[in-house]
Amino acid sequence: LMQWPMVYIGLFIEFPTPFLREYFEKIMKLTYPKQRLSILIHNQVEYHKNITEQYLKKFSEDEYKFVKYLNVGDDVTEAEARQQAIHECQEDKCDYLFILDSIAHIDHPDTLIKLIAANRTVVAPMLLRPGQTWSNFWGDYSDAGFYQRSPDYMDFINYKKMGLFNVPHIAHSYLINGSFLQRFTPTYVDTQIDPDVKLCQSLRDAGYFMYITNELNYGHLIDTDNFNISLIQPELYEIFNNVKDWKARYLHPDYHKALEKDAIIEQPPKAVLNFIVRYMPDRQNKLRAHHDASTYTINLALNDAGKDFEGGGCRFVRYNCSVTSTRRGWALMQPGRLTHLHEGLPVTKGIRYIMVSFVDP
Repeated sequence: LMQWPMVYIGLFIEFPTPFLREYFEKIMKLTYPKQRLSILIHNQVEYHKNITEQYLKKFSEDEYKFVKYLNVGDDVTEAEARQQAIHECQEDKCDYLFILDSIAHIDHPDTLIKLIAANRTVVAPMLLRPGQTWSNFWGDYSDAGFYQRSPDYMDFINYKKMGLFNVPHIAHSYLINGSFLQRFTPTYVDTQIDPDVKLCQSLRDAGYFMYITNELNYGHLIDTDNFNISLIQPELYEIFNNVKDWKARYLHPDYHKALEKDAIIEQPPKAVLNFIVRYMPDRQNKLRAHHDASTYTINLALNDAGKDFEGGGCRFVRYNCSVTSTRRGWALMQPGRLTHLHEGLPVTKGIRYIMVSFVDP
């Protein structure tokens, strides 16, 4: 076991990021002896405090050499935390420092081993936003020191050119050789530019190369641009921004088989109880909280809110979540038994019609 290099992993959560649970899970699945891994977590996002501390506990209870946590209230900036990771690696004489930002999902569990085997001073696995050209490296940079696309950039990200390439800028996920850090201290701290830009600038200015490898599909980047943490389940709305991760969390891995031609559905659902419900102010204007006698319930709007009636809707009591003004022809689907206690909200004017189907009662 002692023959394995000692690796210090720096995890950085600097802004609200969807699918953070999966980010942590993939780190725990790296094929590397945990006794030879130390972890530093820097979290600057109050919203992520609970889930970060859940995984902090898991890391601490596992076989990792040690775990350190810099929380929101510790008043440590991103640049300072990244610099601290370098200093602690230097003090502990670690063999490697592995940096992983919260948007960098390592899908291939052998990534760390492969990066060590590359035997470079600084090397990064190529990561892309799925379906986009956005990556974690620059092929070139301008005279002002910022991004500029290189002529072969598209060949790299489309795997037309594969291998290990010298690049002027890397970010979000990279491995730094510990013996190199004993000779040179890169810097992240600069009030004028981002920490990752400063790091790469300091390496270039000192004449040290950085490399990107696309020899495998190591993982991907998360798109955080429209992540709305004011929602109750914000990842549920990431179907368009992060479709790969959305499918992995919410869909069964074999769901597509049911869509294939001549697919055999072993137990097709059956809606054996279908009925129309009418709500009106002077008769039944609402329905008290209840569970449905079904596995799933489908609630289909038959007329228009605001035109044919006012008020109405469905409120899920446990979650204090109300669905109102459903468009005519649109359906609401929810579990029937046990988990989703719900009530029909009062109709104050007009007549509201819905069709209800109890699936697998």
